[in-house]
Amino acid sequence: MKLKIIVLNLEKKFRSYWDKFAEHEHRPDVAGEHRFGDLIQGVLLILFIGAIVIDHYFLHTSAIFSPYFTIWARIPISILILWLA
Repeated sequence: MKLKIIVLNLEKKFRSYWDKFAEHEHRPDVAGEHRFGDLIQGVLLILFIGAIVIDHYFLHTSAIFSPYFTIWARIPISILILWLA
């Protein structure tokens, strides 16, 4: 009997949880995603990969700072930059 009550309470909780998302489209106070958000991210990804390929194969500028900074200096700097991002 207690198990049945617990299951019914969980069903009510999850039903109300999912109902909040069902009403998302009709609420003006909740911001939604941009209509072209995924498309723009895909285009920017292609541009980013294209820039890396051009830099690596044609411009050869990706290794300009390698002689000045050892790997032991670049790794902590990279970790710090990723942590700040």
